[in-house]
Amino acid sequence: MIKRHLFIEQFLKRFFQIKISLSFLLASITLFVSVNSFALNQYAKQWFAVNLQHALDKNKKWHSFLYSQLRTIDRTHPLESGLLEGGIGYQLTADENIWIGYRWTGKNPYNDFYQENRVFQQIISQKQLGLYRFILRTRLEEITRSDTRQIALRLRERLAIDGHRQLWRNTSLFAYDEVFFQLNHPAFITSAFLGENRLFLGFNIRISKETWWEIGYINQYQVRTPQQNQNQMSHILSITYNFLD
Repeated sequence: MIKRHLFIEQFLKRFFQIKISLSFLLASITLFVSVNSFALNQYAKQWFAVNLQHALDKNKKWHSFLYSQLRTIDRTHPLESGLLEGGIGYQLTADENIWIGYRWTGKNPYNDFYQENRVFQQIISQKQLGLYRFILRTRLEEITRSDTRQIALRLRERLAIDGHRQLWRNTSLFAYDEVFFQLNHPAFITSAFLGENRLFLGFNIRISKETWWEIGYINQYQVRTPQQNQNQMSHILSITYNFLD
């Protein structure tokens, strides 16, 4: 039994190491290709969000969440989009949970406004290795838009690193890389398999055990779509208030 436990622990450590290496390799390749191979439209953006989670039972097995975000851009009309997301999750183990949810997004309110509806399923797992907690999120999305009847299927893989060691006054390092894979190609989606990459570098600032601010910089690279003739790279100030009950 002990040998089996040690084998599983070693396997998980190796699995997380491989995932970390692949994630940063994909991020590096994406950024290299974007900078050196294609013309880019570059933008400065700001994302402001609130993330709320609430336990639905005494054992804290079932959870609900509500997430809202406002996105602005450095253009004549600064409001780019707003979104509202909610869902229900179940705690499988101490380190793994599953979720289903829905997101509504309103985009381009000043020009060619359209709505996006998104249903998603995701699994989140985490592993403590030394001073760092590694968090893997795998999300499958089914996306429709108000200006088309087609459905886009997208897989998102995010690897986050949460540094529990405080830098100063309840502040710790937090980073993630997220890769977007397009599983089909309707008319409003890029024809590339690798459609987007987001690299976040920032901090978690703890207010209490249940609340904290996530503040940092996101480098967002998006492959061109039929509606956009150039790839895009955005430099984003991201601020999120988190509350977990």
